[in-house]
Amino acid sequence: MRETPKEVQDTFDALKQELGKKLSLHKINNHYYVYEYETVRDNVRRKTIVKTYYIGHITNEGKYLSKEQRQLASLESKNKTQQTFGNEEYDKREEIAIRNLSMNGRMSMNLLSKRIGMSVTGTRHFVKRLEAKYKIRYFADINTFNLGYHTYVVLAKFLEQKPSPSELKAEFENNPNVILIAETKGEFNLIIIFYMKKDESLSKFFYELRSQTILRNYSAEMYLSITFTSESSVIMPRNPFLEMVKQSAEKNKINKWFGKLECKVMNELVKNGNEEFRNIDRKLGLESGHTNYIFYKLKTKGIINRTTITIKPIGFKFNGIFIMKINNYKLFSESRQKWLLELISKRGIINKYLFAEDIGIPDGVLHITPIFNEHDIASTDNILSNISGSRTESLVVTNIILGEFCYRNFDPTYTNIYDILTKNYGLKLGQKEKYE
Repeated sequence: MRETPKEVQDTFDALKQELGKKLSLHKINNHYYVYEYETVRDNVRRKTIVKTYYIGHITNEGKYLSKEQRQLASLESKNKTQQTFGNEEYDKREEIAIRNLSMNGRMSMNLLSKRIGMSVTGTRHFVKRLEAKYKIRYFADINTFNLGYHTYVVLAKFLEQKPSPSELKAEFENNPNVILIAETKGEFNLIIIFYMKKDESLSKFFYELRSQTILRNYSAEMYLSITFTSESSVIMPRNPFLEMVKQSAEKNKINKWFGKLECKVMNELVKNGNEEFRNIDRKLGLESGHTNYIFYKLKTKGIINRTTITIKPIGFKFNGIFIMKINNYKLFSESRQKWLLELISKRGIINKYLFAEDIGIPDGVLHITPIFNEHDIASTDNILSNISGSRTESLVVTNIILGEFCYRNFDPTYTNIYDILTKNYGLKLGQKEKYE
């Protein structure tokens, strides 16, 4: 590894000699992670593949922390009463405010002030400070499924060379279907998330993706899967996608009641979900009150889920991807409750999982989680790896080429997971709060 500090390299060399295993050292955002690897025969694909397993971390000073040691550090930190987020202290009121704004970005200052225990004037100033501290952005959380789109994930493993970030960006930046592209380290090199109209040919799109784009120049294995996205899993919509929806609306290809005007208002609210309705009325040349009417119409029809927020996490290092491959459904069902409880946990003042959705190839679940502290990736890997009837492999997102994830604090009582845990398993997890 180039430019590796001497202290890190010396520790890594000593570790290889001590353990007597095949180890590799990966530098990710100026942090050094140790992986054990093995070469195995894949009888299904009839080829030899390399599998990697995360085992620990080496600090810049050359101190090695095993996966188990970092887990212990995580448990110890949880026992502290001090609230932290990304290695920084935060006021408990910040968490309450971000939860409420995540559920209703247009919440009145009067209602929010009661939730956080401050005066209306004090709350207004408090929110302004939060907006500056966490770079809060407001946007309309749209339901792409109700707009007529399915969400798909492509996991790519390049066998030799791989395309550069600039090549991928130039190729897909204006593609309206592609919503996110990120480079990863681990079993796969690249993840692509895209939308497809329910009535359009997926096989044709995927064939063109492989044969008529920059990807045709590279040898790669690609795995395509539909995901069943929930309200809690949000990826920020890109402008090319919004423009595609607008064109479809103009041709009445989405719904009889969802036309050009409804789409214009929706797109304005995606760009700035906190914009005053009267300002949008003026911008679009509408009569007073028209934007307000369309907004609530789109909410009632299930096109807009809510006005929500995304924040810029303090102390954020990178996103981790955990692919849980289910290999025994009988065993998996026995630990399913434990796994579902893990999915609705939080990390600091935001949800622990940005994205956790079923996939078909490989059969299992794709989890995406932000990594703040050095023990996060090890502890998450340990929790998911201990779910019976499954095997978990981890990836690290090293570079987001297109798109962005949404970081927020979504109330888990508004998820299908909460309904399953309370109705099917009889757990008492608290009542739903009202955010309107």
